[in-house]
Order: sequence, then C-alpha cells, then structure tokens
Amino acid sequence: MISDKDIITFQLPPWVVQLSQKNSQEFKEANTPSHLRHRDERGDTVIEDNMTGNLIHYAFCRHFFGQEGVGKYLDAYWVSNKFPEIRDRRGTQHVSDMGYDVLRLNIDFKGSFLRTTLPMIKHRAPVRPYEMHRGHVYCFGLISADDKKWYAHLLGWAKGTSFPDEPLSDESSVFNGAYILPASELNAFIPWKWEMF
Repeated sequence: MISDKDIITFQLPPWVVQLSQKNSQEFKEANTPSHLRHRDERGDTVIEDNMTGNLIHYAFCRHFFGQEGVGKYLDAYWVSNKFPEIRDRRGTQHVSDMGYDVLRLNIDFKGSFLRTTLPMIKHRAPVRPYEMHRGHVYCFGLISADDKKWYAHLLGWAKGTSFPDEPLSDESSVFNGAYILPASELNAFIPWKWEMF
C-alpha cells in the first residue's frame, strides 16, 4: 500500500525529452500499434503515447540504476527500434519485448500522461492481457508537463500475481479487458536519491 508521500517525483532532463520526441516520431512513421488504443482511435495521441512510454522508461532506469540506467534505457530502445523491421519480415504486428523493459530482467514499466486533476494516488494501474506475465514485476508511473518542463512521478510496483484473476469487464472504461489494481494498492519504491549531474 502506498500514500501520497511515497510517490517519487523528479524533473526529466531536456535531452531525454528531445530523444523521446525523436523516437516517438519514428514510432508514428512506422505505424506501430498502440497497447492502449486501436490504430483508428489514436488520432494525434500516438506521439504523446509513445513519448510517455519513453520518458517513464528512462525515469525507472534512472531511479533503479542511476547513471548506468541511461545505458540500460538506450539498449532497450535500440532493441525496440528493430521491431518494425521484424514485424514486416514476419508479417505480423505481434512482436514485443515480452515484458522485459530491462534486458534479461523480468520487469515491465507502465506509464500514463497525467491529464486530469485526479490525485495521483487515485489512479489505476492497468496491464493488458497480452502483456500480463504472472512471474514479472510491474512498475507504474505518471508523466506530467508544466511550462516546457517534464516530470516523472513514480507511483509503485506490483507482482504479476497481485493482479486479479480476471480482467476488467466494463465496455465504458478505457481499461476494459485489462487487469487492474488501484494505485493505492501498489508497493512503495525505495526512496533513495542518486547524485546526478
């Protein structure tokens, strides 16, 4: 269980934001499917969706591994940037990292862009069925932007086995079909702080 005081917030460096914008544009041009929206529902959100994923990935790598996390983040995106070519050669869109957001580590980072005034602790932590691996650890966070500055808010983590046995069945919800935990039921991250330049 977490409370508001357990949420870890820090500003993201401009170079990470710029790299995320570049990666996101390439992602859009590759016509890569979204984990949250069908292709025809995405509209202009595709870059924002992917930027959020890029930024939350960096944020968790930085929190867990400090300066060495930058390399882990870049390695993971080097691999994921190969997916469009692999999809084309295999003739299928179903190619992913299988929940390994750090190479060889059973950890999956999940993030959303903070669009509402809903308190962060009141958000939900979703995992789609094809991304659910009961032996994995899921880390959840939010990304926000204010006056051209970008921030990461690391909420908490949960084991795959902590999610309900059945996914949400509510066609009115954007999370319909996903396994859901309330953010308040996540486990707190260790609140260490790296001395970063």
